Amino acid sequence: SNSSFGLRPRTGSDGVTRQLAECAVCFEDLCAEPCAVFWDASSRRVCGHLLHYQCAQELPSKSCPLCRCDFDKAVVLPSLERQPEVWFRTCDVKGDGYLSKQEVINVLLSQFPLDVDRFEARMEDAWPQVDPNGDGYVSRDEFFAPETGLLALVRANLTDDMRVEPVEAAPPDVRTQRNAWFDHFDEDKTGSLTQEELTRALVKTYALGADLAQVRTMRDFVAAVFPAFTAEATISRDAFLRPGEGLADTIIAQLDHLSPRPSPSGV
Repeated sequence: SNSSFGLRPRTGSDGVTRQLAECAVCFEDLCAEPCAVFWDASSRRVCGHLLHYQCAQELPSKSCPLCRCDFDKAVVLPSLERQPEVWFRTCDVKGDGYLSKQEVINVLLSQFPLDVDRFEARMEDAWPQVDPNGDGYVSRDEFFAPETGLLALVRANLTDDMRVEPVEAAPPDVRTQRNAWFDHFDEDKTGSLTQEELTRALVKTYALGADLAQVRTMRDFVAAVFPAFTAEATISRDAFLRPGEGLADTIIAQLDHLSPRPSPSGV
């Protein structure tokens, strides 16, 4: 899966599940807010990661939360439509005047509600057209070439059929549908949750993503209780769901003042 951000399944109103890119701090869709990249003092990107600009502004330290690279400042990703020249420079992770296919895909997925699998397949098919010498990279000239360049290709493919309605169904109710809730957030189906997966699950369950202070509080809460229930990097379904003494009961009791999002009936 893509390492520049989380790719998460979204089931739209049409009942079809597609992948969408998610901010690693607030767990909301990347395309919902302006995004940022991290620059060093020489105005070069320190890594390929992307976060919401607001989330980047409120990080506790100037290091990328995904790779721990230190940065000097967070810079807003410009608009491809309005500022293609600046967009090209900002996307150029190495600062060498070339963009790789993955750099382009990563940034576009952070800025538009695109169906990841379909868009990556479309870009894969069209790449030879924009990279005629086949070196795997697009130069500035190849990017801006009229009609055949990457900019023209991207504009032609950011069409409605590629876009996803970024609406997420509410998860099952952790208080009354615990097994279904656990299954919903155990996306890799390992029968266990990591501390980060549990944090994300609770932020989603209680719809806290829009409030970064609440996200931080939840992160701290999970970090405090998680080690009491497991010495491992993950917590098993049994240790989580055990009646009366599992982590689920502790969480529900501690978060009694919060209301979960209404869950779909009969899930």
